[in-house]
Amino acid sequence: MSLQSVLNAAARSIAGLRRSAHIADTLASFHWLRASERLQFNLAVLVCRALHGTARHASSGLRTSPKSTSWLDVRPSCRVTVSDRSFTVAGPRT
Repeated sequence: MSLQSVLNAAARSIAGLRRSAHIADTLASFHWLRASERLQFNLAVLVCRALHGTARHASSGLRTSPKSTSWLDVRPSCRVTVSDRSFTVAGPRT
């Protein structure tokens, strides 16, 4: 069972909806994000906190250089690998 299925079941239970009822409007009324959107939001918040020095581990992989015009440097890669999903790559891209 996926995380999104669990969130949908919880929303249906709270709202008292049938299993066949559409869930998108209910999620919006609860101000809930879908699982993938929630992950992106949390990653963006962590990057913001790291840049401002308010994260628990502010130096946890974000590379900043004084000569760079950008606060976040991402190494280019030719193909999708596990490292592309790491914080140092996924954070700046988000």
